[in-house]
Amino acid sequence: MGSPGDVQRVSNGLGGEQYFRGFFGRFNYKLMDRYILGFSFRRDASSIFLPENRWNNFLAASAGWIISDESFMQNVTPVEFLKLRASFGQTGNSAINALATETGYTGWGRYGDVGAGDLLSRIGNPDLLWETTNAYDVGLDFELYGSRISGSIGYYLQDATDLLLSVQVPQSSGIWSGNPTIVDNIGDLRNQGWEFTLNTINIDRGGFQWSTNFNFTTNRNEVLKLTGGEDEELYNVRTNGLVTTVGESLGYFRLAEYAGIDPVGGYELIYEMDLERFRETGERVRTGNVIPATRANLRDHLFDQRDKTGLPTFFGGLTNNFRYKGLELSAVLVFSGGNYIYDNAERQRSYIGNGNSILRQSIVGNTWTEGNPNAEWPQLSWNHRYDVINEDGTISENQRFDNQRNGQVHDKFLKRGDFLRMRTLQLAYNLPSTLMERWNMSGIRVYVSANNLFTITEFDGYDPEVVNLGNDRNLGQGWVGTTLPQVRSWNVGATFSF
Repeated sequence: MGSPGDVQRVSNGLGGEQYFRGFFGRFNYKLMDRYILGFSFRRDASSIFLPENRWNNFLAASAGWIISDESFMQNVTPVEFLKLRASFGQTGNSAINALATETGYTGWGRYGDVGAGDLLSRIGNPDLLWETTNAYDVGLDFELYGSRISGSIGYYLQDATDLLLSVQVPQSSGIWSGNPTIVDNIGDLRNQGWEFTLNTINIDRGGFQWSTNFNFTTNRNEVLKLTGGEDEELYNVRTNGLVTTVGESLGYFRLAEYAGIDPVGGYELIYEMDLERFRETGERVRTGNVIPATRANLRDHLFDQRDKTGLPTFFGGLTNNFRYKGLELSAVLVFSGGNYIYDNAERQRSYIGNGNSILRQSIVGNTWTEGNPNAEWPQLSWNHRYDVINEDGTISENQRFDNQRNGQVHDKFLKRGDFLRMRTLQLAYNLPSTLMERWNMSGIRVYVSANNLFTITEFDGYDPEVVNLGNDRNLGQGWVGTTLPQVRSWNVGATFSF
């Protein structure tokens, strides 16, 4: 290897940097302390885009009316504060690969192994533009009964245009990559829903106080446009079974539909799709028959489950705080739901395969045998091979039941992702002020807390809150492999103030 002083090669590298530059201006105006207007302007540049597309302008405007300050509200005694508000704002996104506009090459020794060949490793897109989100919001803020009750209710709408997404490139393009893509501005997306917050002081007397904070948000997601092609869809079956099409939510599931275990053969069954009707109309409907879940059938008999996506349709939280003299108790609950999760980790650990997987405990003693034909899991079989019983009674031996592509699987492992979680539970005590004065201190607070204490959910995987967003934005959300769950932790501590 040589001595440390015998330097044979020195190399260094720098790449992937991103630079931003921007200008910002803002104007606020308030008339008679109750009519409020605001305007702002941004002009931003990102080094990711080529010079002709580098700069973009982003506007924002807001208006508010403090209704409670009007003369006609003076006798409405329960209302302390009432404000109507509306806003519009634009934001830009350039969070993509810093080399997305540049075509790349890699050395490749072929043709006599001379090591002098080059081939494409990446296709750049010089026409990339900023992705822009136009956000609209209207709402009502309120305080009632001496601010014992306060909160807000609002409706939001966000339209994202010129989405920056990766588009699949055919393998025949010659790009040296197992999954070649090119970044492009390919569509428009809409999110809309309601937001509600409520803060209450439930009890405040005799040194005891109990307050509650609640928030709840709904979300409806819809793809408004892709590139404009007829019946166009974003679907990479090599990665997962998620499909994005115009008029639907982002990333719904396309899977075979599980139909149980064959009571005689011990292999898995799926529902048959009407292939003739699919070829004529593009519709994916059942014939009413069940068929073996062979590799070929898993490839051809996939159904669109358009009402099932990995995106939650609601989420929120509930916090309760209790105080009595120096004692404090705080409990924080969070929840989310309306989404589905495909537990790919469970699927991989539910079959012997070639013996490389760690099997789940749930299949032990619960696999098909002649004495247990109603088992939940198929017969234990090496490398997913089964002898299939045909309709005429003949046997097709050694048929493959493993999937060829990651997305060519059935929906046995598709689960609801709803959950309720105790995020934080904390008990604390503040030492009396008289004692602090004697010690010349401002305060001492001791506490014990627990995080992620429990989770209520029907999802039996590792964690319903840990999801896979995918390599390309959130198109892979809901397709989960083996991920580290959020840990349960306990803490004991003290804070000292002087």
